Amino acid sequence: MDLKPSFTLSSLRTWSLIGLLFLQADLPAIERETDRLNEDVVNSLVKAGRLDDAIWFCERVGKQSPVASVSHARWIGKLAIVRSEKEAASLYEGRSSELAERLKQSLENATASIDEFLKANPDFKAAEFLTADKITASYRILRVAMIVASVSSQSETNTATLLRQVSQLQRACVTLEKLANDNWAIANDATRQEARGISADQWERLGRELSIRQVALAILQTELFPPGTPDYASAAANAVTAAVSALERLPDDAPIKVTARKLHVDALLRSGDIEGARRNFLQLKDLSDDQASPALLALDAKIKLAGNEVSQAKRLIESFYSRQSNVTSSEMDFVKLDMLLEEDSSGQSAGHWLRHIEERGGAFARRRAETIIVRRLKGLDSERPTDSTEQTKSASILAAQGEDWLRKGDFDKAAQLLRNAAEVANGAEAIQLAAKSAAAAIKDGDSRHAAETLRAIALDNSEGSGAFDLAAQAALLLSKPVSNVDDAVRVSELETLLQEISQTWPGADQTPAIASWLCNIYKQSGRDRDAAEFALQWFTLRKDATSSNLVESMWFELVKGLPNDQSKSALKSLSQATCEIAAENPQLVSTVLPLAALLFDNPEQLNVETTDHSDSTDPLVDAIWNLRTLGQGHLEFTDVTESRLQRARWRLERDLSTGSTFVRAIAKQLQRWPNATPWQRAKVEFWLSEDQASINSIAKIVMTTGVNSVAVEEAMRLLSQSENPFAKKTAAQLAERVATSLPLRSERWYEAKINAIKWIYESGDVQEAGKRASFLMLVHPPDDERVGEQVQRYREPQ
Repeated sequence: MDLKPSFTLSSLRTWSLIGLLFLQADLPAIERETDRLNEDVVNSLVKAGRLDDAIWFCERVGKQSPVASVSHARWIGKLAIVRSEKEAASLYEGRSSELAERLKQSLENATASIDEFLKANPDFKAAEFLTADKITASYRILRVAMIVASVSSQSETNTATLLRQVSQLQRACVTLEKLANDNWAIANDATRQEARGISADQWERLGRELSIRQVALAILQTELFPPGTPDYASAAANAVTAAVSALERLPDDAPIKVTARKLHVDALLRSGDIEGARRNFLQLKDLSDDQASPALLALDAKIKLAGNEVSQAKRLIESFYSRQSNVTSSEMDFVKLDMLLEEDSSGQSAGHWLRHIEERGGAFARRRAETIIVRRLKGLDSERPTDSTEQTKSASILAAQGEDWLRKGDFDKAAQLLRNAAEVANGAEAIQLAAKSAAAAIKDGDSRHAAETLRAIALDNSEGSGAFDLAAQAALLLSKPVSNVDDAVRVSELETLLQEISQTWPGADQTPAIASWLCNIYKQSGRDRDAAEFALQWFTLRKDATSSNLVESMWFELVKGLPNDQSKSALKSLSQATCEIAAENPQLVSTVLPLAALLFDNPEQLNVETTDHSDSTDPLVDAIWNLRTLGQGHLEFTDVTESRLQRARWRLERDLSTGSTFVRAIAKQLQRWPNATPWQRAKVEFWLSEDQASINSIAKIVMTTGVNSVAVEEAMRLLSQSENPFAKKTAAQLAERVATSLPLRSERWYEAKINAIKWIYESGDVQEAGKRASFLMLVHPPDDERVGEQVQRYREPQ
């Protein structure tokens, strides 16, 4: 709507200036296109892609004018046009099969303010101007719908829908132009009043604008058909006719005739009359006040591209950007896109240009460009031979194609193309594309493919922001059962991925959770050694308290259930590996100290001075270190986890069982242990005194309280290692008790019987040992010669 309210820049409302300052905070310099500052602000916001800000500005300005006034109506129309830009951008999203319905809704949403105003004010004197704004808004939405439809799999259905919409707008333009011309005649008649108080000039300008809109609609109609088809040729011819008709009706001094000439050149290009387009362009250029304007340069470049003069077009375009790099021109941005597609049919060069378009025109401009590229590549693909191997290597183009399939609902193709795009891209762009590919694969019901995409791209771009999160998401997907994938295969893939995450990002904040997760998987499947070895491997990469804690936990779980000789070997390998790390970096001694204090059989392997735990962050570890290495220390049990207490007690008891130098000092500290069981207390009393009472206490507990076989084995080992003859005889009694629970003449039965004989012999009762050995050989002679030799050893005089 082009009615001008009677105010000047100096009379702008104060709030308008404040709003302008607010909106200009990160807005490029406002381009003065009119003599109305507010309108220039809106235009600049739209060009910058800030459509929500532009809508807000229109609403605010409109509210400052009296309701139902011409000024108020003008901003109602402007609001509809701005909303049409936002609604048009929304058409790029969603499925192509739903384009017709989404187009209908977008048209209604954009023009609702005009419809509501006219309904509330049926006798509004400038209704035709608002109707013209409605046509403009609808045209802008249809222009985008054409682009979207051109890459749609529902081409026939969408073509019919769009053709109806274009025809309706064309009829509306013709009708409205006639009304404007009639009102111009009335207002221009000196003997009559102005037509409803509106000047003849305003009616004349409206009529001319509508004639131009008809040419634009005729050109738009060519977008419905593939170039080279009869329908396209017919539509292009109609566009030329419309342009010529408009030019004939416009006087040479009419400013809008420049627009008509540009449209005429465009129509000639579409009709294939390149020479005619060139001649008319030169005339247009001669009449122009600014022959170097971006719009004219863009039109010149189009003509050159149409004439297959790609190199000339390229020079023209590059010259513009080298001289006017700060000038924003969507016409030049998009004609350069056309040039790049002509120059490189793979779309790779055009793909690089997408980022520039987005920086200058916003996300909506990029989306439009992506769709244009997809349409172009779609046409090229149909012309290539079936055995063509030409493929694009542009991440942006592959992504645009993938998102196009996504809108069509073909999630499998979308996932693959988006993954291909991610593989070509780098860093944050690759990570973002991988996430989109995974989302498409999940929609397609293929979570395994999604996980593999996330994993591969995350590892390939491990330095990129978000790579860790991508890999972690892949792990979550693999953690869930999949109907068509064997659980063993899935879990194996999950284990491999968790290992890769821990090794690739050992220092990440969330890696400890990943490492613990993997260790739990190992433990749940009974693979304590795998859990321990992985924890140690991770420690060599991270080397901090967190990884040390995991080593401590996993290695304790491993060695506590191993036979003595195997646990010694395991702990030896642990101490060697971690002490080498501490030797290379003395600052890590404190990190390895908990492992030495709570696990190592020989803690002195770690080269560390005596520690004072009075102000230590881990006083229990320091105290146990001093107790084990110096026989000094007073243990404090407050603020210590139950698992840490369990490991500490196990280590101290192991020292006493394997012959520590500081038996009494360690035993006295064990005597103070909180919540000790009767069995634990009995062992401590034995270590302190090794008298008959403590021996009987141990025997009583293991024989009467239903203690499991592990405790019985431990009691036999503890008592048999004592120098006390009574302790050895008690151990022999326990061995005989074990034998009664085993199958007669089995391997373990002979083992228990021989142990009993051995410990009686070691107690000094050689005669009793010989009697038992002789009885065993007489009643149950072993078939195994080696077992027989062991028994015979105690029968013979020593």
